[in-house]
Amino acid sequence: MSRPVSYISWAQRKHLLVEHFQKSWLIVIFGLILFVAGFFVLNINERRTARKIVSLDEALSNVKSVRVDENQLKAKSGQLLHIVARLYTDEPLTEPDYNIQVQAVKLKRRVQMYQWIEESVDPGFGQSIHTIDSNDKTYYYTQDWRDDLVDSSLFHMRMGHENPKQFPIKNRIQTANHVFIGNYELGPDAKSKINDYIEITSDTRPEDPSVKLHSGLYYHCYNVFNPEIGDIRLQFLTAGIEGNFYTIIAQYDDGLLVPFVSSINSTVLILIPGRHTIEESFDAAHYERKLHAWALRFIGWVLIFFSTICTSELLTVFLGDIRLFAIILPNPEQPLYGNVLLSFSLAIILIALCWLVLRPWLAFGMLFAAISPFIFCARNIVHSYHRLATQID
Repeated sequence: MSRPVSYISWAQRKHLLVEHFQKSWLIVIFGLILFVAGFFVLNINERRTARKIVSLDEALSNVKSVRVDENQLKAKSGQLLHIVARLYTDEPLTEPDYNIQVQAVKLKRRVQMYQWIEESVDPGFGQSIHTIDSNDKTYYYTQDWRDDLVDSSLFHMRMGHENPKQFPIKNRIQTANHVFIGNYELGPDAKSKINDYIEITSDTRPEDPSVKLHSGLYYHCYNVFNPEIGDIRLQFLTAGIEGNFYTIIAQYDDGLLVPFVSSINSTVLILIPGRHTIEESFDAAHYERKLHAWALRFIGWVLIFFSTICTSELLTVFLGDIRLFAIILPNPEQPLYGNVLLSFSLAIILIALCWLVLRPWLAFGMLFAAISPFIFCARNIVHSYHRLATQID
């Protein structure tokens, strides 16, 4: 669709808009939905990011580092503490059927079942055993270990490819009742942050002779190297092994280390393996926040980018005869460049509005960056009019 080059009346523009919308109303509505989705993703992400930054800054100004030893008295309730010490648990976590016993915060049991798996490909991609042609697809069936139950009732060819209806043994995560870092006990939120799982490798075979141990995995099958449908195998992993050093920044309250609640009702709890200073701990928290925030920013921008692709022709019809907007609107000859520019500007404007109250200077800087293409275009327009006036004189 070519861009209008001269002024058109509102009636003409309205007629063009209605005509274009009737032809591509589904694409336009889909584009508007994408824009709304992108707006919500960016808005929620930036608000959460802003709250997190404020809460981390508040926590940094209130945290107190304490040394943990047997002779030191515990801190006062309500204090925000920085503690570096070894983990301890009150009793081991066990899987008695497999002779597993560990002193750790968590013990995870992962169960896999040997099942039929259905795949489909277009003709010409090759054949495999147990194949069946249906219309333009080729279905083939293989066997492999899977963590989730594969519903064989949905297979194209169900006969001879039946899977069990349920796992005979379930996945499970055990968590120690009482976990201490030095003299201080971790609350439930702190324990939930310990997820640095490592595989348990043991040479101790279970007492049940039907359970076979191979490469750290426990097999419930007749032949480890030739499993049958319905056979299961188990893997055990542990996190927060007793005796390892951890660093925590949390509030001491009623005998437990719990999340710190900031003045804006946002929580802060930092728990990382190893020995770290206060500054290193907060740097790690900020780095994790940045990764999460930029991932959602990218998702929000992608949604807005595709929304501009869906609505660019409608915007061209509506604003194409206004020189200020016509220059930055997607050009039919180079649509990608225009859509990228427009989507970036819109995304930055939405992000800046969320930071306007908390960081006004940052917000104004982002707004200037977002409208800079308009300013550049306006500058070119003024110069072109000036040159035209000079030539006429």
